[in-house]
Amino acid sequence: SWLAQAAKEGRRLPPREELPPEALWDAEELFQLGDRMLEMLRRGGHAESLPIVSVSLPGRLEEATADHLRMLGAALEHLCKYLAGAFKEIGCPADCGVFVGSCSLKRQSAEPPYEKAVEAFGLWYGHSLVRKILISGQQSAEDDGFAFLESSLSGLLAQHQLVQRLSSLDDISKCKDWASLRKACALGRPPPLTPEGAAALLDSRRFASPELREAAKGCYRSAFVAAAGGCRRLIFARLGWGDEELRTLATALTRFPHLAELFLEGNRIGDQGAGILAGVLP
Repeated sequence: SWLAQAAKEGRRLPPREELPPEALWDAEELFQLGDRMLEMLRRGGHAESLPIVSVSLPGRLEEATADHLRMLGAALEHLCKYLAGAFKEIGCPADCGVFVGSCSLKRQSAEPPYEKAVEAFGLWYGHSLVRKILISGQQSAEDDGFAFLESSLSGLLAQHQLVQRLSSLDDISKCKDWASLRKACALGRPPPLTPEGAAALLDSRRFASPELREAAKGCYRSAFVAAAGGCRRLIFARLGWGDEELRTLATALTRFPHLAELFLEGNRIGDQGAGILAGVLP
């Protein structure tokens, strides 16, 4: 795709208004592909996600370095090849729809591009069938308020294989395909936070204005309530969690009234963590 090639070359990604026509995927075409995937599911096929990926970059889009963009380009190249092979029977192209900050959002007159769109982040990053690629490249990346929000939303419902955390171009270059990249970049994901826990942590992150910080808190709260209220199954397998992560998870689980199944295989859960879970599960 245009975006994958531009990112792979380390080119600056322009704002939405400056994108060339070949960079845009018609929404109707994307929805039609999603409908074909759903039909394949009804016939007994398998599709772990929609052909959509939400990308989180550290800081604002214009602050992304060439290495950040090359990491994104390499990941998208692997993903598109995987999608084309996995869904060949329904005519899936070697492409996918990508949401990436101000490269996807239209500016509203003179207002900052995020001002009117923060509430939509819950859909882009919190949806269980949308893949997420979170690029940090440095330990302090989530000091940025929106990077932290996007990361927190990504961990609400999605299975382990749908959230990839990329921090090193060298590590990605060693991956020969999407399967190896997915395996290498699945760890490092924190458990879901309660709205109160997320709000407290958002208070310590950087935002351009107090209004944006409050909008981010409201976005997470709305996404959490929507996700927890209708969720019956959570799959948090093979994330490398220990007892401390289980403590955070247990606090959030009390807000999932209809949860019937919880999968945690492949984590490092000791007696303490098991006891914490036993205290909150029905």
